[in-house]
Amino acid sequence: MDSATPGQNPTATPCKITRAYACLTRVLNALQAPLLLGLRLYFGYTLALAGLGKFRNFDQTVGFFTSLGLPMPSLQVVMASSAELFGGALLLLGLASRLISIPVAFTMIVAFLTADLGVLKPDVGFSKGLHDFFAAPGDYAHAAPLPYLYVAILVMLFGPGLFSLDAVICKIKTGSFRCNPAGGAHKV
Repeated sequence: MDSATPGQNPTATPCKITRAYACLTRVLNALQAPLLLGLRLYFGYTLALAGLGKFRNFDQTVGFFTSLGLPMPSLQVVMASSAELFGGALLLLGLASRLISIPVAFTMIVAFLTADLGVLKPDVGFSKGLHDFFAAPGDYAHAAPLPYLYVAILVMLFGPGLFSLDAVICKIKTGSFRCNPAGGAHKV
């Protein structure tokens, strides 16, 4: 026996839900590019400033890196500062975004492990640092490197978005703003 009220289409509600979900998906998809642009502009700018600050205060930064127990602190400062300065600038422009996100993410992981967890300090060590992180993750929720790491991972996985030099280069090369990793273009 049919439980639908006489005169009603029992499939009407699922169709409305499907259309509403499709509409919501279109709206959210349209917001991806502006979101990626905003993240890239803000975090790219602040990351570039942080790298520039490390270069300008080279000796102080070497001293800080030495206190963290990092080997070859002068070289580490040059590498971290370069990743931050040039990585931030490239993220800001949306140029070579996925590629530059790799050293930026690596730099932020090293910064988190050494400066926030202290894994290279003799009294902490790697296993105690990780244990402390998992025992009290809330203590590290506001660690400075984490937002930069998240943005680097987002850009690495999703690309820089339509408002980027990467998209402009793709448009010039392929006629489409959306390139796939193999170098071709997605249909828009």
